[in-house]
Amino acid sequence: MSLKEKANALRRDVDRLLAAGGDMAIPVLTAINVASDVFPPLKGPASAPRFIFSEVQKFKSDKEGWKEFGKYVVDIVADVLAAIESYDTSMEEAKPWLENVKKLDNALKQIIAEIVPMLAKMKKRHAVTNYLSLLKHPGRIDDFKKVLDQLRTNLTTGAKLTNIANNQESDSVLSGLRYPTIAHHDPDEACLEGTRTDLVNDIMTWVRNVEDGEKQVMLLTAVAGAGKTSVAHSIAEKQASSRSRTILFSSMARSLATRDHSYRASVISILKEDPALMTASFTVQFEKLVAKPLRLRGLPAGGPLVVIVDALDECEPRDFERLAEILRKEVPKLPSTIKFFVTSRQTHLVDRLLSPNFPIDRLGIDILNNANKRDCSVYIRAQLRCLKDGHSGRGDEFEEDSLVQDLSEKAGGLFIWISTVFRCVRLAKEPRKTLNKLLNTGAFRSMDSPEGVMGTLYTAILEKCDWEDEDFVHDYPIVMGAILIAEQPLSIAAWDAILSPFLNSSIHDTLVELAPLLLGVPHSDTPIRIIHQSFRDFLMGQIGPKSLVHHHYTVDTREVNAKIALRCTEILNKDLCCVEGLGLIKDLPEKDELPRISQEMQLEQLRYSCRYIVHHLKTVPEPQEVLSGSVLTFMNQHVARWVEVCVRTEGYISVSSFPKWAKLNIDRNSKKDIHKLIQVLDKVRQNLAFFSRFQEAHELTKDSVTLCRCLVLADSESYIPYLA
Repeated sequence: MSLKEKANALRRDVDRLLAAGGDMAIPVLTAINVASDVFPPLKGPASAPRFIFSEVQKFKSDKEGWKEFGKYVVDIVADVLAAIESYDTSMEEAKPWLENVKKLDNALKQIIAEIVPMLAKMKKRHAVTNYLSLLKHPGRIDDFKKVLDQLRTNLTTGAKLTNIANNQESDSVLSGLRYPTIAHHDPDEACLEGTRTDLVNDIMTWVRNVEDGEKQVMLLTAVAGAGKTSVAHSIAEKQASSRSRTILFSSMARSLATRDHSYRASVISILKEDPALMTASFTVQFEKLVAKPLRLRGLPAGGPLVVIVDALDECEPRDFERLAEILRKEVPKLPSTIKFFVTSRQTHLVDRLLSPNFPIDRLGIDILNNANKRDCSVYIRAQLRCLKDGHSGRGDEFEEDSLVQDLSEKAGGLFIWISTVFRCVRLAKEPRKTLNKLLNTGAFRSMDSPEGVMGTLYTAILEKCDWEDEDFVHDYPIVMGAILIAEQPLSIAAWDAILSPFLNSSIHDTLVELAPLLLGVPHSDTPIRIIHQSFRDFLMGQIGPKSLVHHHYTVDTREVNAKIALRCTEILNKDLCCVEGLGLIKDLPEKDELPRISQEMQLEQLRYSCRYIVHHLKTVPEPQEVLSGSVLTFMNQHVARWVEVCVRTEGYISVSSFPKWAKLNIDRNSKKDIHKLIQVLDKVRQNLAFFSRFQEAHELTKDSVTLCRCLVLADSESYIPYLA
């Protein structure tokens, strides 16, 4: 076994001790001491603290102070040695911290040189004499600590600086844990100052209460549009937090790994042993990457960690049930400083699976109570003042008091109603006239359900569009449907490149008509989003007035998805060959790291097509001939380029994940192409494994085997050796 291999073996032993939790200082020092014959510079620092710890137990004067100091020495040295990423002292880069290791060894020897004679004298003297002797040197323990503190700083810093390669490997492992695209709070989305004060204060009191036995899950329920997401943003603004749903626990593990070295070591060790955890179900990730390490080690210092799960009701029912079970049964077993703040509409699933019978604190927003009405009035008044400031000198009059009362009554306690009305008014050529029309829409009644109120408002806004224009009528369902089903929000420029072959007019013209209901329209490079989940429900026909007019506004997402799938394949077929620097994977050495392709080198529509082509193809049950032909061209001529772009950007996507109808057909013309693809995949697999991208290497292995089996079925005599 080489020195590097022995060093890595020792590093793994230490990682296992860190992962086991509890008081790990003595076991860590023991493990390093046992291996110190191979790594002589570590022998003194590993053995001296244990000797000091043993000797100071015998002191009779200031007994507790010396015992505490002995434990301090053990902990500080164990902390230093555990921070070293590699124990390979033969490296040239290791020389700076080796010098500090020698200084640490000398400092420990000095401490031993002083305490051994002191202990010998104490054994011979009376206790009173020992006490008086202590008074002559009251700060000796503090002096020792100052020396050790400085050396700890030097050594831990040196260890980090001299092990950049190992840190890069660790970072590469952790990078396989997916982060949400939008994980941080947005201050502009938080509650307006002066609103929701009591509610936010109650939630923050719960966050700060980390006593054992306190509930660790809080559920905030309210109807759609009541402002739950704004409350979530306000809590995130006040407290370090993690936000997401589908990649909740991989994101949480990655966040925790940045806060604590020993937790980081545990997670990296776990991921190296089982790379498939990077893409495992969130229930498995919770148990393996979050719950188990935290139960053993506890939460890193730094106060409560709040995990925010916004709009839980938007999960798929199966995911909802699994996540609800984790919230009910598993979260209460975590350290009390970990809190989960969850928002949701109040549905039958929420009432059944997260009922008050479980250890969950529940809060609600009553949209009709006086506090909510007061907050709505404050929000309306602030919006009116912004509107007046933006339209001063134009002759528009906004009588504040009367409008606040009128708008508050029509809103029915729904913040989303208020914000949507003002958004529409701000974008209108005649703001006051538009506001009057929206206020005078006859369907706003206090008896309407919140969904009905929002559906009526969306109908009123859409009625203002130019439905006399045949081009708009033709383009509306395509544009709106595409925005609804996109896996990632795209800019106007990208949507124009994707959808223009299907449209009768400029996409910009269509989006301008729909601007009151979409975010990002004025800017060509800003991602386009719908304003609220309730608008999505309206477009899908789930809320709103059941009339022929409403049916006119709904969209058929299946038909639009087939169009996007076709355009994604066409874009890949046309633009992949134009990406500069492709072709490196054909003869890829194992130890040459592939350079990343920057976003600037790819058009936005090409990035989207690379990442989500599989998703859109999988939701096309029966492709038309034009789509089948385009996919066949892609699979036969461009799939290797696609693999390279994926690997050099966001990560490998399994070839096996394509729908069955889209996969290569085995015939005389394609067998050689498949064999070449297998050889490329195998080279990429070896390379990614060398650079610790284990999950991707695992997927590449499975794909190579699957493709080999296809070849064997077609020609067993020629291809069985490759499968073997």
